[in-house]
Amino acid sequence: MASVRHSMRELMANPYHITVENRFEVLNKILMPLHLIPYDKQLSIKYRNNFQLLHQFGQRLRAVNSAVVVNNKGLPCPLELVKGSPLTQRYRNKDEFSVWPGVDGFRKTVGFFVGQPSVHKDVYCVEPYHMTISRESHLSIAQKFQNYLKDISQYDSCQNYGEGGHWRRLHIRSNTEGHHMVTAIMHPQDLTQQELDKEMSRLKEYFDGDERISSLYFQASRHTRLSDEKCPFVHLFGDRTITETLFDKTFEISVDSFFQINTSAAEVLYRNVISELNATRKTTVLDICCGTGTLATVLAPYVCRVIGIDSSKSAISDACNNAALNGVKNVSFIAGPVEQQLPKLMDDLYSQDIVVVANPTRAGLHPSVINILRQFKSVRKIVFVSCKPEGYAFKNFIHLCSPSDRRNRQWGSPFVPINAVPVDLFPQTNHCELIITFERF
Repeated sequence: MASVRHSMRELMANPYHITVENRFEVLNKILMPLHLIPYDKQLSIKYRNNFQLLHQFGQRLRAVNSAVVVNNKGLPCPLELVKGSPLTQRYRNKDEFSVWPGVDGFRKTVGFFVGQPSVHKDVYCVEPYHMTISRESHLSIAQKFQNYLKDISQYDSCQNYGEGGHWRRLHIRSNTEGHHMVTAIMHPQDLTQQELDKEMSRLKEYFDGDERISSLYFQASRHTRLSDEKCPFVHLFGDRTITETLFDKTFEISVDSFFQINTSAAEVLYRNVISELNATRKTTVLDICCGTGTLATVLAPYVCRVIGIDSSKSAISDACNNAALNGVKNVSFIAGPVEQQLPKLMDDLYSQDIVVVANPTRAGLHPSVINILRQFKSVRKIVFVSCKPEGYAFKNFIHLCSPSDRRNRQWGSPFVPINAVPVDLFPQTNHCELIITFERF
């Protein structure tokens, strides 16, 4: 069944031929393309992918900076072997399920898209029941929510904001102790507050008593994604945060705060970041895009101090609470856009030994942040962590290493890559985190 959507451009045919019989196989190929390949072979594939990306990086660098030297493999720096994940199955601590018509005709299927609604015709939602990277408890709760939509809720799925329908997504986050934070998200359309209250009451009654669910939230959002600051999440019952353990530290995570999707592999990632920083007790670390302060809190005992910056007020609130929870006192956190907050630190930190760790979203860092770092002479090293190094982060890498050029708005002295470490946080998929360490040229 084709979904009802209005678009200013013509939609393309869905590249996936999906039927009731093959839907689980098709979904696995999309979301877990490596799941039939032994894990050691997966790591080899990811090493080759990172080698090709780093080789391309070297070529681009040579084109913009002739002083850059590549090694005999054509790489601008050494590339270490991929660090594997301790868990390769059931490792995801968070899943975001969509609500959309399924290929079987049910209009409120809870699962994942086959095709892209903004690009393709005949997009369907497929239940995640055979997803081996998701925790079984997530799949069970998703199925329970689908039963709620089928048997109790009168509201349809929302396929186009302007053409009616309500239900959008279900988010499930869990910790290693088996607690679950569940968030149901709908578009309010023209529902009154009284009607929304009744739906929340039904939702609360349906899930109340499920011992797996430690907290339940609801959000009525008129946009695809809105933070708690712009569209508050309504707390229906249970704890307001969920607690996770990383190394020997405890972290509280709010409903819309970021936390690494693979907890055990996050320890591998942070261990390698700390090694790459090579900081001392005289070092000040700037943690850019610090999120809930996980790395800052783990790193603090080994350095003079850590200053974390993040644009999310709720994440910074979590970061402050987490530092206090773990008795860490040599950290401070600043809420606001990095490009606005970082210049304010330059005068105070001018004479200090400073290293930077940056772990931005897939959108990378704003170009002005790169320019600030280039002009911040006290910064001797940058450890850049990217979840999508082939995307906007690649432009950041080039910008960091390009010669000064006022015509192209590239100020300050450049950096040069000295080492690259891939870390696999996403077994069974093509994705891989990449750490690249830069030093002053």
